[in-house]
Amino acid sequence: MLLWLVALLAWNPIFLTEAIPRCEDSLPPGFGFGGSIQLLNDCVWTPQVHFVTAISGQLPDRTGPLRAPTIVRGSSDVPNISSGPSIVTGVVFQNFSLSDPTAKQGQVLWPIGLLQPGIQQGTTVQLKLKMRDVEILVDSGTLQQYIRFFHSSNTLVYTDNSTFLYVPWWSDDQTMAQGVGLLLDTPGLTALDMAGRAPAAGRNFVTAADDSTLFPLLTSTAGVSTAVPFLIYLAANVSLGANLVAAGIPVNRPLYFVGKTTEVTSIDLGMEVNQLVMLGTWSSATFNWVSLENLAPGDRRSLAYAGTYDVLMGYHIWAFLFERSAKHVELHNCTLGLSTLEVEEYLFKATLYKVQPAGFEEQLAVLNANVQAWVVEWLSDKGIAETLIRETTAMSVINSNYTSRPIAAPRLPLPSRINDTTLQTAPGNYLQHLITHVSEKGVVPIGSGAEVVAPTSEMMLLTTNMSFGVDLPPGNSTVESALKQHMKDHILSFPGMSHVMMGIVTPPVTLNMGYSTDFITLPPDAPPRYLTVVNVAALRLAQGPGAFLPGANTQTPD
Repeated sequence: MLLWLVALLAWNPIFLTEAIPRCEDSLPPGFGFGGSIQLLNDCVWTPQVHFVTAISGQLPDRTGPLRAPTIVRGSSDVPNISSGPSIVTGVVFQNFSLSDPTAKQGQVLWPIGLLQPGIQQGTTVQLKLKMRDVEILVDSGTLQQYIRFFHSSNTLVYTDNSTFLYVPWWSDDQTMAQGVGLLLDTPGLTALDMAGRAPAAGRNFVTAADDSTLFPLLTSTAGVSTAVPFLIYLAANVSLGANLVAAGIPVNRPLYFVGKTTEVTSIDLGMEVNQLVMLGTWSSATFNWVSLENLAPGDRRSLAYAGTYDVLMGYHIWAFLFERSAKHVELHNCTLGLSTLEVEEYLFKATLYKVQPAGFEEQLAVLNANVQAWVVEWLSDKGIAETLIRETTAMSVINSNYTSRPIAAPRLPLPSRINDTTLQTAPGNYLQHLITHVSEKGVVPIGSGAEVVAPTSEMMLLTTNMSFGVDLPPGNSTVESALKQHMKDHILSFPGMSHVMMGIVTPPVTLNMGYSTDFITLPPDAPPRYLTVVNVAALRLAQGPGAFLPGANTQTPD
């Protein structure tokens, strides 16, 4: 009898609620309607009238797994009625039923007894439950119901079809969900069981991997050869740049790495390569709300699997070893921390692919063979190349940012192999040009030039509008003057080098020439394509020397 009672207490959360404080006890004294609760520890939620509008979980400073606070649903005489929070962040729900998403006027992902559907007080606006970084423990029937629902709605989700369902994004009239996971609950399974360095029995997920648990977790789990995916919640910033075996960690199954939507969750790759070796039949890695930092250029081992991808560019993620002829990596809502040189080259290649200008046949042949879609917008004030989509034979990128600005980890220098002649002359590597960024901040040559072997051309990437000519008010006279001086200096210093001025696609670039005739003076022996201007709107161009001879068109162009 005693053993039976111990077992009952272990799995039935209702018996445990007496030892857990009530959630509303966390509300500061004196708060009325509109208050918010910040949870540091587990608590019990009793369906009733609650004068709170928001609940957020905060990871406490403590040893052990960094698991989110759990809200356990307690018993109530009115089990389905609650005037509770409409904003919930960073918590785990346990012992809650979920509403039927297929029912007429049903609410998607609503824990029953948390918030009663209806109209916002004092308005005619329908209540909307907003959840971010939330985990909901559910039974198998509920999990299968939601898997079928999201598959039928063609929503991007991560699931193993049996123990987890992760929703990166969902929104309708009543629900907004970012980073919400449904996890299979089991009698006797606690939140602590799901947060350790190994998955609980029969589960294909862990909820709180950190720097001390990620490496042993990967070594014990990732190498299993199976088509069944594994979900890893990252509870804190982690590193894959140290303490790894030289051969790398074998990954023989699909892996999902998910971070937090409300704060930076970083993986520091430490300027190392080939940490994850994905050469199996089911090898893949998907990242959501994760920052990847200190991405290194590839090495000679990378060359064997690179195809025509440029091994010197870290944005191809050479930390993962896999055949680039097949898609093995997906990035959703991620940020990549790169060197300035790599961000500029990324922006240049994206523009080149979109514009498809004449004179770049060799580079475009490689890009067109590898890339199916590439849409990038340059956010000048943030220093971010915002990538709406980038689909290649090797990788899928959706809503992700590329930047050289600091994120979380200290920025490490590029390794010396960037000057390796074998890598520089490998197929797909076209870093045979200098890059100069012309922005509202000035004219900035990128890199020291040591990264380029015998440069034959200069690519000037224009990301700002400019105005020339003495009769027009300048848009940014400092930049215009600096660009003219830069061109003059380069023509004298590099007489055999060709020059390309390319405006980025988004936002478009306009050059108001102001009818000037002294923007640049080419040498008399300049070869064809000595200066190429690509993808700019040029206004108020000066007419030629014979424009005002008798019979010529005397109208002033605009």
